[in-house]
Amino acid sequence: MSIGTKIAVLLLMVCGLGFYIFTSRELESTVKQYREATEEPLVDFAYLLSSIIERAATADSIITPELRTAINEARSLQFSAKVYNLTKEGVDLRVLVFDKAGIVRFDSEGGKEEGANFSQWNDVIHALRGEYGARTSRASPDAPNSTLYISAPIRRASEIIGGVTVVKSNKNANLFIQSASRSTTYLGVVTFLGVAILIAALSFFVTRPIRHLTAYAQAIRDGRSSKLPVLPKGEMRDLGQSLEEMRIALQGKDYVERYVQTITHELKSPITAIKGAAELLQEDLPSEERVKFLKNLTAESSRIEGLIKKLLTLVSIERGGERVLENFPAINLLEEAKDGVAAEASPKNVTVEINCARELMIGGDYFWLLEALKNIVANAVQFSPPNSVVTISATMENQRVYLSVSDSGPGIPEWALEKVCDQFFSLPRPESNKRSTGLGLSIVKEIADRHGALLQFQGRSSGGLIVRMGPLETKNKGA
Repeated sequence: MSIGTKIAVLLLMVCGLGFYIFTSRELESTVKQYREATEEPLVDFAYLLSSIIERAATADSIITPELRTAINEARSLQFSAKVYNLTKEGVDLRVLVFDKAGIVRFDSEGGKEEGANFSQWNDVIHALRGEYGARTSRASPDAPNSTLYISAPIRRASEIIGGVTVVKSNKNANLFIQSASRSTTYLGVVTFLGVAILIAALSFFVTRPIRHLTAYAQAIRDGRSSKLPVLPKGEMRDLGQSLEEMRIALQGKDYVERYVQTITHELKSPITAIKGAAELLQEDLPSEERVKFLKNLTAESSRIEGLIKKLLTLVSIERGGERVLENFPAINLLEEAKDGVAAEASPKNVTVEINCARELMIGGDYFWLLEALKNIVANAVQFSPPNSVVTISATMENQRVYLSVSDSGPGIPEWALEKVCDQFFSLPRPESNKRSTGLGLSIVKEIADRHGALLQFQGRSSGGLIVRMGPLETKNKGA
């Protein structure tokens, strides 16, 4: 399964789960809201009816013949009322009136429950206490719909003499709920399908440059003529251009085989990490773990790109191209090197300071000297503890200039001093315990050699390391 397919499947699973949870909760909310909308007007009606019965009740009867007749006639009314998709043709409310013992004295449904004892029902118990009472139950175990009972107390002066219950079947409310549920489910399914199509399209277009680069790399491997594909702007185009430049730089050189072998070896680790992270992302991981593995994918991709760029830089130096020799202010070199590591220094709160006389001039290839200095300063920042200081200096000694970078890091162990400039040799960073590409100091060593300079590593008495490169040619302003 390709990376694009894995990403698409993972996103579909996450979106599917999200839509399922959202739709389920929305359906639960819909049922609750319809139940609330049904119960609320019944409460008003129960208390309104209770007030009417209180005024009409006599000492001998809690409900008068006139009220019986009025309620029964209201239930027998025939009409047609269209409520959205539902057409009502009669009153389907049932009214029960019970005395203070909970004995039903009136049942609007033809006196069906008159004489029955309802004192054990929760709504009746609360009404006889002078409270609002409600319950939902089925008329029989096999009844298709539940029934809502709303009870209110009936008083004479301050004494509770009984209560009234308004009974409403949930049949019509269930029809509304079913209709709303179908609409919500349909909308959720359609939205999910739309998102799925967008994810599939996004996965296809995002991974297409990778497929083109893969085909291009395979053509180079097989010795077939191939043109660099057109790639979108950004990291992909930079990576493709780096591959093209590497192909041109290595083409026809005696050391092609050596570099192919080394880069193949060094790419195994980040590719394995990318593959492992992609496989783990298919699992049902917490969001924190998923973010961590996505960051790993980005970091390892950047590591591959950085490895390729540094290899190209090293190849370019080893080819011994024409040097651009010039005299320039040393301060410009140091300030540009400082700016180049600002992004790495800022998160650790590492301060980069410059120690250089403004009139001091350096003779050499500005581009390559800047590349070397940036590599040294970047190493110093990476090995420095948080809230420390890295100092970049340019000093004059015996009419020659020396560039130096000092830090407060752990320094270099004695056993590693002879290997530190070897290609692909790297010491673990103190905080992350990760290693770099191991090409930075190789590049610095090649640049120093081209300028006839030495690269020296000195420990500081207060802890840390000083890296010196020199001597370099100099010419003071006005000389």
